Formats: sequence, structure tokens, C-alpha cells
Amino acid sequence: MCPVLAAQRYGAGRVLSLTADTTWKWKFQIEALGMDGPYYRFWRQAVRWLAGRKEEDLSGEDLLWAGPNKVEYAYDETVLVEAKVRRRDKQPHDGAAVEMEVHYPVPIQRRNDEGAVYLEKSATIRFNPVPLGLGRYQASLRPPVGGIYRAVVKASDAGGMLAQTEFEFAVGQATSEFDRVDVDEVALRALAAETGGEFHTLATAGRIPDELERRRRRVIEQKEIDPWSAPLYFMPLFLAFATAEWLLRKRSGLN
Repeated sequence: MCPVLAAQRYGAGRVLSLTADTTWKWKFQIEALGMDGPYYRFWRQAVRWLAGRKEEDLSGEDLLWAGPNKVEYAYDETVLVEAKVRRRDKQPHDGAAVEMEVHYPVPIQRRNDEGAVYLEKSATIRFNPVPLGLGRYQASLRPPVGGIYRAVVKASDAGGMLAQTEFEFAVGQATSEFDRVDVDEVALRALAAETGGEFHTLATAGRIPDELERRRRRVIEQKEIDPWSAPLYFMPLFLAFATAEWLLRKRSGLN
């Protein structure tokens, strides 16, 4: 019996083996039903786990967890983020100060109160405690542009810094390459015409060897000329030397 997923530590690193090759269906088939697929969340978390974290960071992860309700958002969607905080005794913490610094994919042009233009690279958002939430906090934001956002969440109390964590989420067409996976025949034909190439489908792929052979049939004509048997090539050079000698002799007063 073969396991589907196996993971373990090896030396100073981590190893993960996935024997299934159908995780792409989590993206296409599940989202086709109008549900949020786990594809990106699974692979991002798997890669982060494989990258590893220092052992001293594990206690911080126990004190704070934060993440969005989805990993992909449309341009006009509001990003909802939830955080869970524990005290140092691992009990739910309702009196913590939780804030999130969101780093934009590109700098955003803003104007201050005086009308001066400046570039904003990130924004800081404070979380609000959820009533009777037992250490739960919520925050929301409206992303100004599309792309991959990185968020850093920090939690602190009167005793100082508790922990921090970070995550990423996509807005708009950050992963639009998966929205259309069929062949854009019009664009490929135009590209082939501009670059002097040929466009083929599976139906015409059998012509490729013949076309390659035809393109290689270039006749290169080489013609060798022996300068000693072609005095006409030397006649201009001989006349130039003879004229130069005559001018020098004339200038020197020689016969």
C-alpha cells in the first residue's frame, strides 16, 4: 500500500513526497463548481514547510495565527483577515494589540493633505477583537491594485511582543494564466508570421520534418580565383605604384 503523502525531517532539512499527480484538479474542477479550491493554499504551505523555520519560532506560532479567508480575490473584493492570539500561558488572549502591515505589489501614488504626491509601499491596519471570540481578531482591507500581496501580522500586549507571522494572497489577475488554458491560435499564427516561422496544429504537425528539410536546402556557391592568373586585378595596383614613382621622381628632379 503506497502512501499519498509522506513527510519527515532529514538532517537539517525537510522532505516531502507526494505520489499523486492530480492536484491541478483542485484548481479547475473545484472552482468550476463555485468553491474556493485548496490548490494554492496546499502548495504554498507545503513549500513554506519545506523551507523550514528556526525552532525558536515555533513558540511564536503557538501564540499567533493569522490568515485570509481566501488566497485569491477579485479586484473589487474586500480581503477579510482573521487572527487568533494566545497569552504566554497558551490561553486565549482578548487584550492583545494586533496589527498588520500589508506590502503592495507595486508602489501606489498618493497625495498628502498639502497636495504633494508620494509613493506608498505598504499600509498598516489594526485588528478589532471579535466579541466573545476567545482571542479572535478580524481586519479587512480593499486592495488598490492587482498582484501578490505580502502581509506581516504582529501581536503584542503590556508585556511586549508576543509573536508575528506572515502570509500572502493574490488579487485580480495574479494567476490569470490558469483562467484560459486553450491555444490562442490567432496570436500564435501572427507571431509565426512576424518571425518568419510556421504555425502547426496536431493535424499538420506531420509536415514539420519536410519543411525543416526544405529550409536546409540552401545552395552555397564557392568560387576560387587565382590572382596570378587574373592580371586585371593587379592592373589598378600596378598603375598606382607607377604613378607614385613618377611623381616622386618628378618632385626630386630625377629623369
